[in-house]
Formats: sequence, C-alpha cells, structure tokens
Amino acid sequence: MIRAERAAALLAAIVLVPGLATAQPATAPEGPVDGIEHLFGATPLVAQAGNGRLSVGITGAGSLAVLRWPSATYWDHLRYRTGVTDAARSQPRMGAAANHGGFWGVWTEEQGATWLHEAAWEHTVAYAAADSVRIVTTATHAGLGVTVTLTDGVLHDDDVLLRVASVQGAPDGALLLHQLNLAPHTDLKPFLPLHEADDIRRDSAVTWDGGAGTGRWTLPDGEAGVAFRLSSAPAATGWSCGGQDGMADADDGQLSGAAEFAGAATVVLSWPADGPVALATAAGETPPPPFDATTADARLQATDTRWAERIAPLRLPATDDPELTAFAQRTLISILQGVDADTGAIVASVSQQPPYHLDWPRDGAFFNAALQVAGLTDLVDQRNSLYAALQRTEDGQDRFLTGSPAPAGSWAMNYYADGTPGGPIDFEIDEIGFAAWSMGWLGTDGVKQANQAAIKAAAAVLSTCRDEEDPRLQCPANEDDNPDFTRTLHGAETVLLGLRTAHQAGFGDHAERIAELEAGIEEVFWDEAAGHFSADGIGQNSWAIWPVQLWHRTDPRWDGVADRLMAHLTERLVEPRPEGSSYDAKATLALAHLWQDAGQSRRSELERAIRILATEVPMPGTRHLGEVYLPNPDEDGDGRPDGWSNRTSPPHLWEATLVYLSLMAFYEPGVLEGLTPEPPAPPPAAQEQGCACGTSTTGALVGGLLRR
Repeated sequence: MIRAERAAALLAAIVLVPGLATAQPATAPEGPVDGIEHLFGATPLVAQAGNGRLSVGITGAGSLAVLRWPSATYWDHLRYRTGVTDAARSQPRMGAAANHGGFWGVWTEEQGATWLHEAAWEHTVAYAAADSVRIVTTATHAGLGVTVTLTDGVLHDDDVLLRVASVQGAPDGALLLHQLNLAPHTDLKPFLPLHEADDIRRDSAVTWDGGAGTGRWTLPDGEAGVAFRLSSAPAATGWSCGGQDGMADADDGQLSGAAEFAGAATVVLSWPADGPVALATAAGETPPPPFDATTADARLQATDTRWAERIAPLRLPATDDPELTAFAQRTLISILQGVDADTGAIVASVSQQPPYHLDWPRDGAFFNAALQVAGLTDLVDQRNSLYAALQRTEDGQDRFLTGSPAPAGSWAMNYYADGTPGGPIDFEIDEIGFAAWSMGWLGTDGVKQANQAAIKAAAAVLSTCRDEEDPRLQCPANEDDNPDFTRTLHGAETVLLGLRTAHQAGFGDHAERIAELEAGIEEVFWDEAAGHFSADGIGQNSWAIWPVQLWHRTDPRWDGVADRLMAHLTERLVEPRPEGSSYDAKATLALAHLWQDAGQSRRSELERAIRILATEVPMPGTRHLGEVYLPNPDEDGDGRPDGWSNRTSPPHLWEATLVYLSLMAFYEPGVLEGLTPEPPAPPPAAQEQGCACGTSTTGALVGGLLRR
C-alpha cells in the first residue's frame, strides 16, 4: 500500500476538529495512484541541491520552489504553494501563484517583462554531469530569440545558494530580472507537518542596500531566529522591495528603488542583460563571501569536485552501462544531500507538498542497508544511534492521540532532525521491526552493543504484543502508515524480522516466539492450494522474500510468489497501465535476491524491469523518481511510453534507494548476503538436488495481479 491510498485518512487525522483526542481513524479509501497530490498539492520539483544544512528544490522552469534551512527536515522559508486539486498539473506552475518562489525574467522594450516560468518559454533542466550537483536550466523564448542559461548550486562548505544567469540573444537595452518571495519562519508543529501551509500569509522584513548591492531578509521586526543575506555580482542596477504585487513594478523596466518593506515581502532586482549575473542567498547572518560571476562559477565547480570525491569510492552496480551507473551515482548523491549534517536523519524528500521532509524509521532501515552496501558504514552507525535515541522510553511518550498505544520500545511515525515527532500515526508496528533490524544487524558491532538496550526494548514490544484471537500472530496495530489498526502479513513479517534480528544477534532469546509466529504466518497468510500468499500488496509479498527471508531463497514455495511479482512488474512497467504505479522496486529488489541462480529467461525478464525503473521512468536530465509515476501516451508508436510523469514528492529518496539496491543485487549476486538475519535452512530437496526456483515462465499470465 502506498501513501497515496492512505492520504485521505491521514489528512483527516491531521486536520480533525475538537474531539481529536478520542477520534477513531477512518478507513483509507482506494484512489488514484497520485491521490495524495490532490490533497496536499502537486510536487513541482525536478532537481535538488543541498549540503546537509541548506537544501533547495528547483522546478522544471528553473524556479526556486523549496528553501530549507538549517536542515532538510526543518523550515521551508520560501512562499510557494501549488494547487490542491486533481487539476493542478494541468495549470500554469501547477497552480502556484505567478509571484511565488524565486525566478528569473527578461525585460525588453518590445515585450516588457516576461518571466521564465511563463508558457512562452521552453525549458530543459539537467545536472551538469552524472556526478555533478550543479543544476543547469536552459530557457528559450522563440518569439524574442532569447535564451537564458541558469546554473544553481548550494556550496559544499557554506550555507549559500548561488544562482548564475546569462542571457544570449537579448536586444540592446534588455534587462535581466529576478524576483524572490521569501517567508522566513521558525514554526515547527509536532505531529502536524503542515506549518508551511501558512507561508502565503506569513510576514517578514526585507531591506536592500543599493550602494553595496546587498540585502537582508528577516522575521518581522527583526526578530531573532532566522535571516538570509543577499548579494549579487555585478551589483543590481535596479531594485524594489515591496509586497506581493512586486512583479508589476518591472513591467516598464523601471524598478521603484524602494529599499525596505515589512509584511508579505518580495524583492525584485534588475541588471543589464549584457553579461552573466551571480546572485547569492546566504542562510544566517554571515554575508556571502565576495564573488563575481566568474568566481561564483568557480565556487560551484569546486563544490562539484568535493561531491565527486565523496562519491568516487562508493560502490556502484557491476555493469558497464553508463545509464545505470549514472542513476546509481545520482541516487547516492541525493541520499547524502538529504542527510541532516548534525544528526544523520534522512528525509524521504525535501518536498513540502506533500510533506515528506521527515525521517521515517521504515524508510531509514533501507537507507541504512543501501549506505552499508555503498560503503558508508560510519553513517549507518550514526543513524542507528539516532534511532536508539529517538525510541520511546516510557509508555505514552510522543503520542498524538490520547489513549492510543505508544509503548516504550516503539517509535513515532516519523521525525524532524531534532527528534520532534512529525506525523500523527502513533503505533507503527512494522517500523519497530524495521528499526530493530537496522540497529541490531547493520553497522558495526560496537555501535550495536551500545544500542543493545534499544534493540531489546523493541524486541520486547514485538514479542509481547499478540493478537487476542490468535496469539501466534502480532497484535493489531498501525502498519505502513495506515491510520487503521490492522493485522496483516506486512506487520507479521516485519515483527518476525525484528525478533530474528534480536535473537540471532544475541539480544535476547526469542526462539519460542519466532517459531509461533512463523507457524501463524504459514497457516493464516499462506494459500497452499494457490501456491502464494493470500495477501495482496506488492510490499508485503516482496518483503517476505527480502529483507525478511521468511524461507530460504531456494524454497520452491517462492515460485508462486515470484510469478505474481513478475506479473505485477509486467503490468506496471513492461506493458504499463495508464493509471501508473509506485514502489515497483520493492518487487525488483526481492526478485534480484531470489533469482540469483535463476535461468536466463527469468533473469532477462527481471533485468528489463529494473532497467525500465532506472533509465526510462526517471526524469530526463536529473534521473529523479517520484513516489508514483504514470506512463505518458505512446505518441511516436514505438510501443513504449513517451516518458513518464513522476509525481508525489520527487526527488523521492526511498523510491530511488530501492532501485539502487535492486541494481546492486542484480548485477552483483550475493551483495545482500549478511545484511539480514539468517533464514531457515534450505528444504531437503534443494539441499540434495539444487532448486529450480524461479524457472517458470508463467509470470506474465498469472491472474489476480497485486494491488498497490
């Protein structure tokens, strides 16, 4: 089940009126694959930059749409809101107001002011290279014969966003324009990650010193807490500090020269369009370092070098395909850009619409597995220590709903980097299992020992919370961000993963409970006649194979499960349905582990699905994925979609991480060995004769395809 299916119930939980404390969560309805965007707003991002403190998101028109500081999990200081409607993606700027964000424009005597996010401009956005963090946007206005090239980047060591713009083909007297619409704040709401929804009403104060060519943006009345320093090279020749109608001041090319404004502020700047312009936005009270357009570009190049050095030693798929390598590089860069520099927390996405700028322990366990595969064990240790510190130590701690289970040894739904709970779902039993796996099995032995109290506490919850009707199974709880209490295979298998971790790592004797749970899973959720689990859902069927490893991968019972997963991948990727899909990499990851020794036919089927996820589905130029993706119509008749529409919080770091792990597992069989507790021994037939698992060719014909 994806977050989109739970969005309506989650939104209801967030915005409940008085009576919240005793309200019962509603059942999440089925809906469109991108339904969460219809509730929280469309995600406009196609690229990101960041250094662990300052994080930004760029749209397909080169506009600045996210500006987070001092962490990717904290405040978005930009006024930018897309439409909250199912029609938002068909609207200009996805429904955002024309003056929202930070964006460039050109003024000519013939045309007046025209802004790069308007329909008359055509755009491409791409990173400068596969291992680059510089975002390059090219915008062309055919009617004017003008092209603007933008380069955006966040410096590696300084909390500075540099934006460099140059204009080609501009007539004499043309001006380069830039408007910025900040909404600084320090509002952080526990359990309600919607504080940026107020940014369209949030006041601030901005000043511009025309002589120095610098500006300062603060909270109202100069309140302490957050500030931004602006400067440009060359110095702007025109400026206007004003309200939300600031764009209109540029229509005649003569900015007002207003040097300060308090309220819902904007600032518009102008320069002659006859040379490159660099604009710096520095977070905090330290002014940006002195620079001109040339040195600004050099600083961005140096940042590229630093990132290339960080990525170079990391483990990439064992393939000579440059497209697959480039996807893996981009994924590792994106994960590291999403890491909080102080705590190691990693966001699901920097997006605000939907609000995924939080660390989920569920996602985090897979981030940690990928980081360990890549060779970043020190970061895995830091993150596991973070989860140990965030764990509840008392019943009812960090609880959203009065009376809901929130036992010691569990976690809240997700977190800001400082440990403040982010979401409103209190008792996610699968997150306990995933976090126990991460803390007890990944990273170094010394940190595991240091975190043993947290691992034991998690295992205690998993061991004692039993279903009243069938005590072999886990108790009903929230599963996979579902506000309903359920008791499904998803919860059962992740409880098993956590208990096996604690038991095999020496953090308690859970053999009896593990045996009970294994028996319950097989009796309740396994359909012997059908040869597969009775449960739908790509996630729980995939997790059973890996990382849970309910049975050894050579067990012939996996054949029917694998057939269903491959049929799902065929329907969603190879012959994609128009309504789109999500999290298909859960299946490719499971099958890459399962089919290490499968026949060529099966391996080829799987490779095609993985390649589609890594090379066809991602955004062109930036290689990012959304949580969901819809195939575009096949207009050229080649039998494949003409690209895909990535939606819901691109760049979505967990989605990309699952594809990275799939690539690693497929092209380096065995790479996942040792990342999870040992499964049961192989069945006798497999031990004696070898197993023919996964050699069936009926996957594409299997009925009863999985739902999301």
